[in-house]
Amino acid sequence: MSDFEYDEDSLELLDAMEIGMNISELQQLMQETEAENNH
Repeated sequence: MSDFEYDEDSLELLDAMEIGMNISELQQLMQETEAENNH
């Protein structure tokens, strides 16, 4: 394995890219996740 640190957010991003999400969908998902975390 490389030095890349796998955390839940990174794994979710990798999954999203793997299934072919486009950038705008990915950004929207990240914004929604941040909003949830700020509650």
